[in-house]
Amino acid sequence: AQVEALERAGRRAVAPDLPGHGRRLGETFTVEGALAAIDDAVDEVGGRAVVVGTSLGGYLATAWAVRRPGGAAALLL
Repeated sequence: AQVEALERAGRRAVAPDLPGHGRRLGETFTVEGALAAIDDAVDEVGGRAVVVGTSLGGYLATAWAVRRPGGAAALLL
């Protein structure tokens, strides 16, 4: 619902599945795989984005932002 609302407001939004979650349920979860998923999603929207995460996603968003300085326009945790 959040992605649809953002797109109706004229914003590009993606909600990537992390390894072991959603459409990637059959994959083994690893931190490296999760960070790569965030990288891919940010690249998909132009290389800089507001990155949002809660719980595990918040920890991963923080770790990703440390590894990719300048990639996050903002973090919402």
